[in-house]
Amino acid sequence: MRSSLKSKLLLLPILWGLSAIAWGEAEVEQVHKKEIEEEANEKIKEETNEVEKKVPKHDTEDMDKIERERYEPRISNKWFRGSYLIYDCLQGNFACVNYQSFVSCTDQREEDKKESSQTLRCAPFKKFSSQEKCFKEQYRQIQNQKPKVFCMNPKYY
Repeated sequence: MRSSLKSKLLLLPILWGLSAIAWGEAEVEQVHKKEIEEEANEKIKEETNEVEKKVPKHDTEDMDKIERERYEPRISNKWFRGSYLIYDCLQGNFACVNYQSFVSCTDQREEDKKESSQTLRCAPFKKFSSQEKCFKEQYRQIQNQKPKVFCMNPKYY
């Protein structure tokens, strides 16, 4: 098996030389360059595919609601996990949610204010640079036993 491979490898330069004589040096060089470029392009495509497989996609803002529900982790029936801190006044807990959930929380709060509800359903706080930082602030807020005045409509206090 190895001897046949060695003999084929030895024949390659000879065949290359004969093809150069038959086709001319310039044409052989062009064909050789194209082959090298094609191989390099294939390697680049394979490497980018491998990188895409290894790196999970976190940016789901472009997805519609159904796709997001498939790819983002849920933390409740209403919220998806992310790096925005909110307080769910109905459930009585802090949560680190994604951008869409944060916007939903803000919209609910504005709607409740327009309807002059005494208690608001949600209180959006802020965006953190990472989920880890959001979780740390969430833990700090949980330990804080101050009254949750942010769930009250400002008209009524």
